[in-house]
Amino acid sequence: MHSMKKKYIKQSPRSLESKKDPRMMLVRKYLNRYGIRVGQWYPHYMTEDGKVAGITYQACYETHRVFIPVPVDDYAFYVCLHEIGHLATGEARYSYIQEYRAEQWALKKLKQYGYYKKNFEREARQYVLNVMYEDICFRGLNIATVKPKIQAWIQRDVHSIKRGAIRWLNKWRNNKEDHLGRKNENTLLTVYPKDAIEVILAAKS
Repeated sequence: MHSMKKKYIKQSPRSLESKKDPRMMLVRKYLNRYGIRVGQWYPHYMTEDGKVAGITYQACYETHRVFIPVPVDDYAFYVCLHEIGHLATGEARYSYIQEYRAEQWALKKLKQYGYYKKNFEREARQYVLNVMYEDICFRGLNIATVKPKIQAWIQRDVHSIKRGAIRWLNKWRNNKEDHLGRKNENTLLTVYPKDAIEVILAAKS
């Protein structure tokens, strides 16, 4: 995700719990409420600009597990809430809807407990938009069917989404990476029966 110099923040969930760390207590609260198990607690790596780097955190619907960072700071806490939010809000047909729901759930909790920061929501908008582009290019999402409330939240209309999807696809073709910066070994274009750019241009708007 980021190639900048990394800072390693070492803490264990047990040590945070023993200190009654409020972020850890809240993470544990929602893990317990939704019956979610932690597949692995990851150390929290930070770059100089304050972003998580080097590890992909995730939620698994099939096993009802999350793989999350130890919540040693506000950003790691936000990541934990996002992954828990996936399992709290459930699956959807398209990934962008799943990500939107998880982001909204997490941001609501951040506001509720006083950890909300504007840059978290700004990053969340861009993340959901990038996942939407993947859905459009590779999973058959019709741009005209993008939910209006999500359009409003990401601050994009159908025309700008179409233009952005074409730019995103051209960048993807050059870099062969997904929205998390992972190298794309399985060419997603083979999933779609038609040329993706033609599909985007043909979409009603």
